Amino acid sequence: GSSSAAAPAAAAEPTQAKVHSLASLASSPAALASGLDALDRPQLEARLASAVQQLRERAKWEALRQHDMWRRAETGAWAKYAELLAEQRTALMLQHEREVSEARSALELAAASR
Repeated sequence: GSSSAAAPAAAAEPTQAKVHSLASLASSPAALASGLDALDRPQLEARLASAVQQLRERAKWEALRQHDMWRRAETGAWAKYAELLAEQRTALMLQHEREVSEARSALELAAASR
């Protein structure tokens, strides 16, 4: 039950090995092409399959990173929007209270002068 629910969550997080592998791929794409002359066909096919898998992993993690970045930006924007609305509400409430107070004062003056 609970172990199967934890497995997908754990699989979604990048492992240190994956992060290191992606970092080495990003820092040295030429490493994939090094030594190709010494490889036979099966080794070349294996290297190509490995490179394709690494690029797929890199694209997946980049998409997740981008999604997280957009989610954080959206959360920040909503927080700023909520703060702005709260400030506007406070300002409008103060303005309303001031206008009500001025109207009461005017009514009291009018009543007192009768």
